[in-house]
Amino acid sequence: MEREHVAEFLGHQLTVGRLSPATVNQQLAGLRRYFAWAQAQGLIDHNPAQKVRRAKQQRPEPRALTRAEVLRLYRAAREGCRHAERGVAILSLLYGPGYGSASSLTWTWMTSRGHPPGGTGR
Repeated sequence: MEREHVAEFLGHQLTVGRLSPATVNQQLAGLRRYFAWAQAQGLIDHNPAQKVRRAKQQRPEPRALTRAEVLRLYRAAREGCRHAERGVAILSLLYGPGYGSASSLTWTWMTSRGHPPGGTGR
C-alpha cells in the first residue's frame, strides 16, 4: 500500500462518504497508528499514511457576546471581586467606546451606571 492509496481512500470518505473533515482526520490518525504498529512489528517497511495531509477544517467564527452577557460581566466585575476597579477598566477597554474614551473615564462614572460605558442601559 502506498501514500496515494491512503489519500485516495480519505478523499473518497470526504466526497462520496460525505464525512466531515474532523471525522476523516480521526480516521487518518487511526491509520497512522495502525501502520506505525505494523511497521514496528516488521510487517511493512514504511508507513503509507505518515505523509498524508490532514483534511482542512474550517474554524467557526467566534461568537460575539450578547448585550445581556456583557452587562452580566460588568455586574460581576463590580460586585464579585477584590479588584473591581481593574476588572471594570479592562471590560471598558474591551467593550466600551475604545481606549481613547475609556482611559479618561473615572471610577465614579463607570460604577454609577448600571450599564457599560458607551452603552445606553436599555
